[in-house]
Amino acid sequence: MLRQTSLSLACLLAGICPAAAEVLVNTQLYPEEILNLDETLQLGLQDYFQRYADPGPVATFTLYMPVQDGFKELYVERATDGTPLEDGITETLMTYKLASGDTYNNPYAEAAFAENFVWQEYQVDYNLLADQAPVTVANFMTYVNQGSYDRTIVHRSEINVLQSGGLRLYDGDEYLLEWIDTLPPIVLEQTVNNSAGTLAMARQNAPDTATSQFFINLADNSNNFGTAYSVFGELANQATDLPLLQEMGDVAVFNLTSIFRTAPVSNIPLYTPFWNDQGSYVRFPDISVTSGNPEGVAYSWEFVDLVGEDGSDEDKAEQAAHQAVFDISLEGGVLSVARHDSGAAVIDVSGSWNDQTRSFRTVLRGYNEEALKTFPAYSIEQGGWLVSAWYGRMQAETFPVIFHENHGTQTVNRVNNAENGAVDYYIYDTRLGSWLWTAAELYPMFYVFGMDAWVEYVEDTGNGLDQPRWFWNYTTEEWFNDGDLF
Repeated sequence: MLRQTSLSLACLLAGICPAAAEVLVNTQLYPEEILNLDETLQLGLQDYFQRYADPGPVATFTLYMPVQDGFKELYVERATDGTPLEDGITETLMTYKLASGDTYNNPYAEAAFAENFVWQEYQVDYNLLADQAPVTVANFMTYVNQGSYDRTIVHRSEINVLQSGGLRLYDGDEYLLEWIDTLPPIVLEQTVNNSAGTLAMARQNAPDTATSQFFINLADNSNNFGTAYSVFGELANQATDLPLLQEMGDVAVFNLTSIFRTAPVSNIPLYTPFWNDQGSYVRFPDISVTSGNPEGVAYSWEFVDLVGEDGSDEDKAEQAAHQAVFDISLEGGVLSVARHDSGAAVIDVSGSWNDQTRSFRTVLRGYNEEALKTFPAYSIEQGGWLVSAWYGRMQAETFPVIFHENHGTQTVNRVNNAENGAVDYYIYDTRLGSWLWTAAELYPMFYVFGMDAWVEYVEDTGNGLDQPRWFWNYTTEEWFNDGDLF
């Protein structure tokens, strides 16, 4: 002890004491931005890169659970839809204390509402493994910072896992649940095994498909999962917190696929069988993450080369033209992005501290995104031109009002046909003074509502302004041009 004290004193006197270990963390992702011409994007990078004491940020999960009254042997059997049958088998189920002093024994048979339970609130902490899974941690923290996980429910409970982050209780009277809006998928970061208590990302069958959903390993799933799912958090207090999470899993599971046909709810845990009662759902009312220290971090950015050294001169020139569309500056930790033309580019934004560097990649788009959903086989050119293989070349920036090289000024609505799943195009043509209807497989044929006639447009015959466009009218069986209408 004396030697340790002497060393500490000498360290202080010399002024060369080693700093406590810290980890630089990318705390948010910013995957895409669609910029209007009159808009300037400003990112305060202190919100995106911060220093944390090793091992990194702490995520706090709030658990809201009824007070348990122990397991009980119950004589029930569940049908495939989760409902009980009259003749059943013995099953061990958790029971709960009621405010009346009674015990809630059988969720498959008894009608006790969740509001009658005695509730309690716990908090469990996770150390996020920002050094081992930087992208996964940044992705998770982005959803937390957006409030996406507020009131998120456990929508899957099986094979010793609690899966959440996909659905949450709707904050209103119109609906019961709502899907969490997801960001683009992230890469799989193989870290440690899915041991008991760890926090991991759920995904589809392909590796790089994780978005918002996560799961908690209630037992050691190393043999089942290995490192096939990104583990990005470990319990700070496993001895006390893992039993609380396992308590969340000691809940009867109901099959609600007949009610929510588009949701993964075949094994959803409910404290009571009332699926239309929000209080019945096993849930996390709140998930939060600690703030770090943004001081001392240096920032930089650069365009991402999507062409590469082996790219053609034409591709390199096109990439340079797209990058030149964006006016980007970095001053005082604020990244500003504006645009003066149409284009798309990708940039990497980085933060550095000591020998650590973290970065996130964002896609910049400079045109009207809605225009991309309008016509099949499209592309966007410099200057805001939308090019369609079946409809020619038109301005995209002012969509849904467009100026077409051959059709003049038009307003376009794209509608999904509920009957046959096809896509219909309703177009108001200023020159013809009428709504038109067509589909990709019918073009250049239109139905002109104002004329009550099918017509066929002769492509490249005019621009609807100083040069008339020619059409064949199938009803009157004669040619006409829009100049005849004025």
